[in-house]
Amino acid sequence: MSRGHIHKILTNPLYVGRIAHKGTSHEGQHPAIIGTAQWERVQAIMTAQSSLPRGQQNSGRPTSPLAGKLFDPSGSRMTPVHTQKRGRRYDYYISQSLKAGADPEERADGWRLPARVLEDRIAAAVRTHLRAAVLHGLVRQADPIWISATVARIDHGDINALAVIDRACVGQERLGITIDRKSLARSFGVSEREVDPEPLAFEVPVSLRRRGVETKLLLDGDALPQDETLIRNIAKGRAFLDLITSGLSTQDIARSSDLSIKRVQQIVEFAFLSPDVVRRIVECRQPSFLTAEWCLRHEIPADWAVQKSLFSVA
Repeated sequence: MSRGHIHKILTNPLYVGRIAHKGTSHEGQHPAIIGTAQWERVQAIMTAQSSLPRGQQNSGRPTSPLAGKLFDPSGSRMTPVHTQKRGRRYDYYISQSLKAGADPEERADGWRLPARVLEDRIAAAVRTHLRAAVLHGLVRQADPIWISATVARIDHGDINALAVIDRACVGQERLGITIDRKSLARSFGVSEREVDPEPLAFEVPVSLRRRGVETKLLLDGDALPQDETLIRNIAKGRAFLDLITSGLSTQDIARSSDLSIKRVQQIVEFAFLSPDVVRRIVECRQPSFLTAEWCLRHEIPADWAVQKSLFSVA
């Protein structure tokens, strides 16, 4: 059931014994199943909620500070969404093509980016850029004391880096960010005309780590997060290989593991990754494309020298 359906139910006066017609509520001939006082309290809460700024919940804390500002490589605006799993909330920004009803072929190219990690990466990029820009004359005729104080504010996180963004476009290799001149001037406590507009649009190199639909963005110099799925598959592949060398068939392993024979054969391939490559994976030094999904879709070279060349990181 969508939010629209729920809203329609909660605002329908039918449940308090009334009928809505052309914007006016009339007494109905059916009994009410909800008390009038309770109904009015619900309407008051919903009215108050509807007046909250976009991207905020009732705590006043922004839940999606990049709402309306974030775009995928196709130029389509990305939408904030969230899911609940085992009592924990997970926030994402998704491409329009991942919305319900989208064409299956378009969905294959859609992006789903974990919100908190993405926001932290973009905020870090903005702070780094603003710090350098302030030191190089972003604000015209700024005196040294103001420059020093503003750099300190940026370093301490006193400037809301996401609030001053006008647009952020995530690409395969570049993250393009445009800062809103008026918002930045307000944050700096200066007039808009004092801010040089030229440094407000910039790009930073990024790399992407994709697992299915979900994509993680890494700024240049960031370490990869440990790929627990890949590590689990390597361990499982070695366990399956040990069973095979002890005399079990892939059919036996598939039956006992509740997997298809093809899947067992695919997982066994992980056991042939060289010790050097496995060490790189455990230490998060593997290339960003080397994921469990990539290994399942590609043949892993048996030659360790070939693996070293293929999976080396410059």
